[in-house]
Amino acid sequence: MLALLGSAGILFLIIATTNVLTIQSKIASDFLPARETVLFVKEPDEAFIESLQQWFPLLEKIPVPDGIDVLALVQLPDESIEPILFARAKDISLPTIEVQKIYLPPFTILTTSEELVNILQNTEGKLSRYLPFHALRSKSVGGPWAYVDLAHTPLPSAPIDSLITDFVLKGSTFAAIAPTEKGYRFDMFGSPNISGKTVRDNSLSYISNPTLILHTWNSAEYWTQLLENLPEESKSITEGIIRNIAHNLFGNDVSWEYEILPLLQREETIELAYDANDTIRFAIHGGTSTPKKITTLLSQLHTSLQTTFNATEIRTRALDGRFTSRDIRMTDTPRAELKRVNGWQISETRNKDNSLLLVTALKGNEFVVSNTEEAISVLEDATSQNRLQPPVAGNTLDRSKLLATGLTDKKALQKLTKTLLSTMEIHSFFPVVGGEEAIIEWSLSEGGGLRTFRVYSSER
Repeated sequence: MLALLGSAGILFLIIATTNVLTIQSKIASDFLPARETVLFVKEPDEAFIESLQQWFPLLEKIPVPDGIDVLALVQLPDESIEPILFARAKDISLPTIEVQKIYLPPFTILTTSEELVNILQNTEGKLSRYLPFHALRSKSVGGPWAYVDLAHTPLPSAPIDSLITDFVLKGSTFAAIAPTEKGYRFDMFGSPNISGKTVRDNSLSYISNPTLILHTWNSAEYWTQLLENLPEESKSITEGIIRNIAHNLFGNDVSWEYEILPLLQREETIELAYDANDTIRFAIHGGTSTPKKITTLLSQLHTSLQTTFNATEIRTRALDGRFTSRDIRMTDTPRAELKRVNGWQISETRNKDNSLLLVTALKGNEFVVSNTEEAISVLEDATSQNRLQPPVAGNTLDRSKLLATGLTDKKALQKLTKTLLSTMEIHSFFPVVGGEEAIIEWSLSEGGGLRTFRVYSSER
């Protein structure tokens, strides 16, 4: 009998211990509703909450004391959005707001909505079992992170902001955001267009201290999308500005649509530097499936520059003391130089003072176009391929497919857009990274059904 009672006691102890452990292992998402939770923030701190306020202004009014495990925003049946806080301490309070405090082990829950309390106690359709949340939560590696229903975020309306947002989100419906040491990581779920063209996982720079780097596939397509989203008046002004830039760089006989955009229809790296003296240095390193067509386009660039920069001189002569004759003569014609180095067929166009106007190079299915001596040095350096760099912001790609990388000098880019693209205002849809003079690096990849956007600030 004693043995039987002892066995029963042990069984009771095991069951009780199991129940306690089960309760203690519950997480906030086990209580929150799946489809109605529009924001879930794990380990919220002041800086992280502030970065999310541009998406959810309501967060400005919510005090978040120490000890909060999760902050969430939930949409009620009347479409209003109410906050709720989960804490593991029982003595938690919000001194500036009158709230209801309930205890659902292991959490003390604070909310201003009685209706939300009833929703929490419903056992069906919980967030922890919701596929988007489950997929995004699996990417969290500890520390603060947030789950966002993008249907409730204010997407930007300015054309260039819309383009950037569409480029990154690509129709995604949910996102997870996690602060990193110097920036953020965004994982996105639900994109109907998950499979994109991949780019190489290394790159070679042809100019120093670039203002902008874009390494992606088919930049021409994004340009077309941008123009389609612009109002008609802004579209005309922007096209005029871009054509003027093309003429300044490549001469008057070059068409942006027919000579430049065809260079940007496969994988390419575009580097741009806007220097203190308002000069533009650039380099394009691209690929082609039609080398003969690219050869013709590159040749047209040189011809246009040589024609545009041809100087003329008018001389007047007296004939027999009675008549005058005027001769129009070409002087100081830019000269073209051709050479073959390291397998590259290199063409240079230079002014009479030997200053470089343009260099182009073709090797197999690769080409380079630039107006810098630096590009020539890289092309002529047989060891340059040994200096291939991993993609910016791409040092933790988790075996994902790399879709694009880039770099932006914030201060120089602001000056560039004000000077050259004055019709476009840029307001970041994503949390601000770095100060006004920061160098921003980013990468976009995909894998496991998710798109991942990494962005952080760095130094030169």
